[in-house]
Amino acid sequence: MLRTRALRPALACLLALGVTAVVTPSASAAGVSGATWVASPNGLVGVQQSVVIRAGKAKKVAGQVVTVTFTPPGGTPFSGQTAVNSAGFAAIPWMPSTAGTWTVAASVGGTALPATTVAVAAMPTEVDLLAPAQVAANSATSVRVLVMALAGPITPSGTITLKDQNGNTVGTGTLGPSAVAGTAVADVGWTPSSGTTALTATYTPTNGTWSGSTSGIARPSIGGTPTITMRMPEDLFSSVPVTLTAISSSGTPAGGVAFSLNIDGFLYYPMGGSKGINTGPQGVDFSWTPGSTGYQTVQLSYASNSFGTNANSSQQVNVAAAPTPDTITLTSVGSGPWEPGAVGSSPTGLTLALSGASKSGNTVTLSTDGPCQVQGADLTLLSPGTCVVTAASLGNGGSLTPSTSAYTVTITK
Repeated sequence: MLRTRALRPALACLLALGVTAVVTPSASAAGVSGATWVASPNGLVGVQQSVVIRAGKAKKVAGQVVTVTFTPPGGTPFSGQTAVNSAGFAAIPWMPSTAGTWTVAASVGGTALPATTVAVAAMPTEVDLLAPAQVAANSATSVRVLVMALAGPITPSGTITLKDQNGNTVGTGTLGPSAVAGTAVADVGWTPSSGTTALTATYTPTNGTWSGSTSGIARPSIGGTPTITMRMPEDLFSSVPVTLTAISSSGTPAGGVAFSLNIDGFLYYPMGGSKGINTGPQGVDFSWTPGSTGYQTVQLSYASNSFGTNANSSQQVNVAAAPTPDTITLTSVGSGPWEPGAVGSSPTGLTLALSGASKSGNTVTLSTDGPCQVQGADLTLLSPGTCVVTAASLGNGGSLTPSTSAYTVTITK
């Protein structure tokens, strides 16, 4: 449980913030203090943040080089350098690559500064199961699975387990990198049977760097060998672009394909014209942005170059409402939640323990602007001025989009 630490003379000002102050030992909300320190908020794998260093008295250290050493949990330390500014402070960007507790240390002119520890949370992920809309019974096929980090360039690694509606494992695969940083791909072999009508894909991470996740449900139609079929994400949202892929079966002559959309019997064309297609599992991609919600039918038409072979495929989809920003709640421990905007005034030297939560359930990260600093989850007000605390969430990759909320504290003498 986090607690608030305050100097006794500051109680009246703290209460003006709507915070019930609790005087506790300094260890409960350590913050930053003293002539030298190293500080950084708790972080998230793959998301860049800043390490701030107070190097000492400005007249003595301005212009000197600071060496910052990062030690990952159970890993090998690495270092970076930056310069001290005219006020005696320095900052260096850092993108944590591993979840767990990191140690961050610094030295100036051969003098070591007090080290600090930072908790780094695993990067949440999203799974897209791209199953063909039509598949042949008892014939081996391939199901494409994408695993995406919700932010950052670090690509997930691990395995995929494909299960049917009864919880039986019907395929497994190992992820590899895709052409897009932060997105991994696996083509999972699957032999459908007449009783298999629903599939989910579960991602198991290689380690704690990423969080595991499970796809929505795909419901391919099982029958004879289709001349042409399509695949697309199982979860669709209005105004969010997706990729539709047209795939032709082995032996199908080269030709052209085009998608259309049927809503209540009216045909629309989500992309212009047609594209050429050759036999192969990769198929040809089209971009589509759903413009309305509810049930609708995506239709795919094919004609061979000689016009001697024609085929159609269709899949009913349910487009959900456009995603909304994730909801963030930031609390100064010992009080109710802060409302975004101005939260009041407090005196210099005060340290508040903060706790963030989001509707998505994913980690809330903190950053500051002004004469204040977050160390871990503790906010210290360093000198008079305006402190802006920004809380950020990545959403859930589907119905909730990334969001930020800003809170302003006026710091008094």
